[in-house]
Formats: sequence, structure tokens, C-alpha cells
Amino acid sequence: TLAGNVQAGTIQSVTTNDGNGADAFVQQGSASTNFGSSSNLVLKGGTGGTTRKGYLRFDISSVPQDQIVGAWLDLETSVNNPGGGNSSPPQEFSVNVYGLDDADPGNSWDESNINWNNAPANQGNNGIDTSIATLLGTLDVPATDAPDSVFFSSDELLDFLAADTDGQVSFILQRSAGGSDNLAFAAKENTSAGFAPTLNFAVASVPEPASIAIWSLLGLCLAGFGYRRIRRK
Repeated sequence: TLAGNVQAGTIQSVTTNDGNGADAFVQQGSASTNFGSSSNLVLKGGTGGTTRKGYLRFDISSVPQDQIVGAWLDLETSVNNPGGGNSSPPQEFSVNVYGLDDADPGNSWDESNINWNNAPANQGNNGIDTSIATLLGTLDVPATDAPDSVFFSSDELLDFLAADTDGQVSFILQRSAGGSDNLAFAAKENTSAGFAPTLNFAVASVPEPASIAIWSLLGLCLAGFGYRRIRRK
């Protein structure tokens, strides 16, 4: 289910392609290698060199923060299979979604430079530094063939967005289970994907100042008209 009221107002969407947005993954076995230009955000859990985590950043400076009444993250699976050279059947996955604290300097990580060694809140194996990253919930990926659209929403996500102060938010994607099964989401560089990672907002409608002034003036006029009618009686 979606957190917040997505029926109120309008929908505003921001992708990792917009503004200061970015997406990348990091791999423990290639700790100094940057995968910022990869077309896929590959995720693997466990304790070995194949462990990978995903990083997303969205520039939300154009979103009226005080009018957000709902939010959800949209991702497109680009790989979903059991691994070992098999292409089917697809598997179910659980992906933990963390929000990087707004005040942490790592919030401005560089897509062309991020790696396992310098990724913010990253710890060895499948670890996350929860002193600077907050668990927002779990994204459940169904056992459906890629490509497939999946979404994540939670009350914690809304609170995280409401606490933002610099117009940019970073998320860390951590696959909760190990194994050789393959899971990847399409990055903004994936030209065959239907869409880049997207953060959607339900934004409450607020009357334009001119409309407020007109209706206020009309209200005063009607009140005055009613007063004069009373005086004439």
C-alpha cells in the first residue's frame, strides 16, 4: 500500500536523471571500482566478494516540501533469475531501503567516484551504518520476469522526506538475503528500460494567491451586502 493520500492534489515525479540526481552500485569484491556508469543497479547480499548495494539520489528541490501528502519509489527490475547460468524462473526478493541522514556529508556522493571503500554508511559484507542511515522499510520484489515495475512506500519514507533540508535525498538499497540469485534494477543509463529510478510525490493542491484574494474580497462584499440588508429592515 502507498503511504499518505495519493488522491489529493497532483502527482510530481523526479528521477535520478533530474538535477543533481545519481544512481550507482558498489561491490565488496571490487572495492575500489566505480560502477556509476553501469546500466544496472546490481544487488546481492551475503558475506562474499559478490555482495553489492545500490545507491540512489534524487534532487527534490522543485517539490513543495510542505505540500507532500504521499510518496513512493518506483523501480524497474532489469534482471531477476536464480543465477548459475539459468535465465528462469524469476525469484522473490526482499530489499531493505535506507535513507541517508540529511546532515551526513556523504549525501553529496559522486556518481563517477563512488565505490565500496567510500560509499556513505557502507559497512563490511551486508552491513549498513545505522547511525547515519535510517531503515525506511522493505521493498518486496515478486517472482515475475524482468522487466517489471515495483514500488516502495512507507510512513517512514514520508517522515524522511519531510525532514530534508537541502533539496536532495539519498537511498541505500540492501538485499536482505544472500545466495547466487540475480537481482538488478535499471539505472538511468539503461537505454532499454521503460523508466529511470523515480521518486513520486502526491502534492496537495493549494489555491493561487490571486484566487485567495478574489475569494476573500468576494466574501467581504457578500458580508457587507448582508449587513446592509439587515440595516434596511
